Amino acid sequence: MFRVRHLIGLPVVNVVTGERIASVRSLVIDLVAGQLQGLVVQRGSLFREPQVLDFGQLHAVGQDAVLVKDGEKPYALPKLLAQRPEAQTEDKLFGRPVLTSDGKAVGALEDLFFDPHTGTISHYLLADGLLQSLLEGPAAIPAPRQPILGEEHLIIPVASEEPVEQLMMEHRESTGSSEV
Repeated sequence: MFRVRHLIGLPVVNVVTGERIASVRSLVIDLVAGQLQGLVVQRGSLFREPQVLDFGQLHAVGQDAVLVKDGEKPYALPKLLAQRPEAQTEDKLFGRPVLTSDGKAVGALEDLFFDPHTGTISHYLLADGLLQSLLEGPAAIPAPRQPILGEEHLIIPVASEEPVEQLMMEHRESTGSSEV
């Protein structure tokens, strides 16, 4: 399992030619479907229209690079977002408060863990304020089925709240691992 934020900044390379075609700038995520939908990539100038690679265009997502299938080209981000109305870029999702369906605040969405082979989201990483995150580390909960994604909040079923696992900050720092 990889953390979504780990992908930002990775090179995107053609699997056949070895040519670097872009860098990962952002991600397109569908929390309702529980899937990573695509990678927003930067090619050349910062002032170009945002381009995206659909997850199906990828050959492999690795620790140090993303490999794209030969012949696949990025296309306009608005096209992907129009095809998948529930999908949003991670900058619009991360930091959003998470509530249970019975009204309990459980933290803010900080990151996601996903399967690099399928794009399926397995866990949410939640932060409950700066002090708790520094002292205890963020909490990981299994990705709930059918969360409700509102304009300001993410609502998860009560059953998804348990069990909450505390991730050990020293383990992440000492191993440099992005796996769960």
